[in-house]
Amino acid sequence: MSEFDELRRLSDADPVQGTAIPSAEDPAPRALKERIVMSEQRTIWLRTRAGALSAAAAVLIVAGGGIVLATRGADTPAPGPGSGPITPGAASCVELYSPETLANRQVAFDGSVKSVSGDEVTFTVGEWFKGGTSEQITLKGASTLGGITSAGPSVSLDPGSRLLVAGDGGFAWGCGFTQPYSQAVATDWRAALD
Repeated sequence: MSEFDELRRLSDADPVQGTAIPSAEDPAPRALKERIVMSEQRTIWLRTRAGALSAAAAVLIVAGGGIVLATRGADTPAPGPGSGPITPGAASCVELYSPETLANRQVAFDGSVKSVSGDEVTFTVGEWFKGGTSEQITLKGASTLGGITSAGPSVSLDPGSRLLVAGDGGFAWGCGFTQPYSQAVATDWRAALD
């Protein structure tokens, strides 16, 4: 079956189109085929370009993060509790800590570490600022909070450690949203979340 027979069969099956397929001498089918081939080639070219650009962007992001971390020297002080935005070494933070961004979190509380199991931390809650009423809560994120990461300084997850904790979706956030307890910062949290 030739291309024209196939086109004619498809045209006959189309109830909307009442026009006949042009004859073999008509250049329209050839032009249509060329447009289809060119469109397919352009799609392949665009996909190849998009893949190359995505890979290049990923390399730049990783390299940029490495540069930021490498340029944070020993003379760069780590942020203290409630010190505001995290220093440049915390380039992986989705949102920088501030009283305004604290209000975006689902939960915020003053709590003490009860236990750590894998990546989960169970806290005994001393005071809820936002999002709960229970005496205990278990959140994920122990590996980020207690480890050395680019998400800010680690916090002690030893049982009994008192922390100010904020997070979302069952996770305790680093980046200053979880930090060692401070009376002054707790007062700021009450005011920001009131």
